[in-house]
Amino acid sequence: MLGYQRREIVGPMSGRPRSFGCQGMGTLGFADPDQRFAFALLKNRLDWSEQEMHSLNLVARAAEDALGA
Repeated sequence: MLGYQRREIVGPMSGRPRSFGCQGMGTLGFADPDQRFAFALLKNRLDWSEQEMHSLNLVARAAEDALGA
């Protein structure tokens, strides 16, 4: 993929009109300018399973909650 994605239907970018980033095989990176929040997580295991992607979303949400974003 070249470039970045605009908000997604599901995942940590959903419901954020100005968010952008990229989610891939074991990776997630996005920014939300409205919340002044950016997040990136890169795993060393390439796995496109639903369980793997769910774990990335859980970590992103936990980081947001901890920072109050």
